[in-house]
Formats: sequence, structure tokens, C-alpha cells
Amino acid sequence: MIWKMIWKRNEFKGRDHPPYSFQNIQLMPLITSIGEILFDLYENDKKLGGAPFNFIYHIIKLTGKGNFISRIGNDDDGNEIRRVYELLSFKI
Repeated sequence: MIWKMIWKRNEFKGRDHPPYSFQNIQLMPLITSIGEILFDLYENDKKLGGAPFNFIYHIIKLTGKGNFISRIGNDDDGNEIRRVYELLSFKI
């Protein structure tokens, strides 16, 4: 995979290298995570988890974009996952 970062020339402001911050990146790769989303069950609680979901959740929070490919069951837990997706503004 080739990672491309393109900066506008006038943003260099006399430097011979571009500034290193996410705000100045014009093109970032779209990251996709594939895998499970599940509930971690504790004695009195359950939390949404699964390594692929946790990974893309943080990528989206950092960059504002990303894809997650998974399968959600058609049961009470699946419906709860869909509600969490809507709260997080994830597209289903």
C-alpha cells in the first residue's frame, strides 16, 4: 500500500519540509477494519468490544473517517449494537 500525503506548497512557509500535523494533510488513506464486534461480558456489565471494532473506533475518532466490515446478528444484542452505531454516528 502506498501512503500519500500531499501538502500545499505555500504551507511550507520558508521550510524545506512540510509541517507535520494532521490538519495540514490534504489526502489520507482510508483505513478499513474487518472482523468481529461483540460484547465483553462482566459480572454486572457488558461493554461493546472486539479488537477490530476497537481499532476502527479510535481511527475514526483520530481522523474522522474509516470503514468497518462486520456482521451483526438479528437479535437483542444485534439491535443494541445498531443503537450504539447510531449514537456514535457510524454508518451501517
